[in-house]
Amino acid sequence: QRVKAQFMALGYEILDLPCGPFATMNYTNGLMYTKNGEKVVVMPTYGIDEDEVAARIYQERGFRVVKADLSNIKDLDPEKLDNFGSVHCRAEVLA
Repeated sequence: QRVKAQFMALGYEILDLPCGPFATMNYTNGLMYTKNGEKVVVMPTYGIDEDEVAARIYQERGFRVVKADLSNIKDLDPEKLDNFGSVHCRAEVLA
């Protein structure tokens, strides 16, 4: 909260996005870009209720949301940490 207050004092808008049961299941672990003046976010989805909440928050800020299905992450064994990356960890090529 202290860091959030510091950034807000500098004039930044801070958005609180939901998070899934693991830290890797978050909605900031994606890609954002602007193309022809349109703001786009490639947002991970995990097949949980928080997916729609996060999408709505981005849409309210003027983003077109492109959903990347990463629902298999919620079935992984957190002790093994196999394949736990989100969008930018899994992207090999973005054209």
